[in-house]
Amino acid sequence: MEGEGSSWVSTLYSHCVTKLGMSMAMYTAGWFIPFSPHPKERLFIYHKLCLQTMPFSESFYLPTNEELTVPEINVSTPTLKAGAIHFGKYCDEQCKEFMLCRKEENDPRKCLKEGKDVTACGIQFFQKVKQHCKDEFERYADCLEWNSPSMHVQYCRKTQAVLDKCMLEKLNIERPYMGYFSEIRVHKTDRPHPGPPLPRKEYVDDRPSLPPDYPIEDAKYGSAFFIFN
Repeated sequence: MEGEGSSWVSTLYSHCVTKLGMSMAMYTAGWFIPFSPHPKERLFIYHKLCLQTMPFSESFYLPTNEELTVPEINVSTPTLKAGAIHFGKYCDEQCKEFMLCRKEENDPRKCLKEGKDVTACGIQFFQKVKQHCKDEFERYADCLEWNSPSMHVQYCRKTQAVLDKCMLEKLNIERPYMGYFSEIRVHKTDRPHPGPPLPRKEYVDDRPSLPPDYPIEDAKYGSAFFIFN
């Protein structure tokens, strides 16, 4: 019986990989299966979590690979950290246009062009940095990577100042002041407004419940709060 159940589990796991992808299927197996050693319980879990996962209908439009494939910003985490502030300033308009589209449209499929514009702007930014401030940028990125596990900038103020000077003199990008990106700013766009949002459907909560004055006794063995925290 154990062997038969295991073979079915393997079959359902392959369905999980097809439905959810390898990483999600491994997550499901790694977290839920150890708590259910019996084959029938495993079958039930896989059936609930994998076979019944159908978030999209057959008629739902998904962009093609050609629409989604763009040149990526292929740089390391310290590089992104070192260039984040100036990148945000250099591509400010493209980023705001993308975020406005995502907020108004509430559909990522309608904002593919805006997302591509942000990526293209990022590639252009790092190419210019490599051309004009390569040494200053690399010293700052190396300082972030090797002086703090979390890449805190307070250990690299000297190399940061050298990079800021190069950015201003050669690329005309001034380091934004504290709070610049959190300010409320008006963004003008040529993209047509999608119109008013769809009305939100209200659902009546008709679940049975206890009356407000229902007497509630203290837990016999104390609160279960500390078990889960």
